[in-house]
Amino acid sequence: MEETPKIERLISHVKEYAEERFTLIILNVHEKVSKVLSKATSFVIFLLLGVFTFVFLSVGLAWWVGAQLNRPYVGFLLVGVLYLLIGLVIYAKRKDWIWDPISVAFLKNVIDEDED
Repeated sequence: MEETPKIERLISHVKEYAEERFTLIILNVHEKVSKVLSKATSFVIFLLLGVFTFVFLSVGLAWWVGAQLNRPYVGFLLVGVLYLLIGLVIYAKRKDWIWDPISVAFLKNVIDEDED
């Protein structure tokens, strides 16, 4: 007779533990998603600012080169060729310069080994 309340208490404790563990898992997932979203948001904002800055500086450089050569279209053509060459170099090195660092950074944020 005495063992029935012990078993019920044990079952009660196991249920409480399972509920608390589930809550902890949910909170950890929310925390990681929040970190990833906040970093992605700030990345997008800085990317947009960088793109606008890049475009305005490119137009200014092309205009200046064209003015120096007394042919505005040549300035835009030379800046375009320069960016084409830069794009080809980046394309050739995309795995080393882009894919690998992004993969490592993403996995580091998701796994987050330092806090566990």
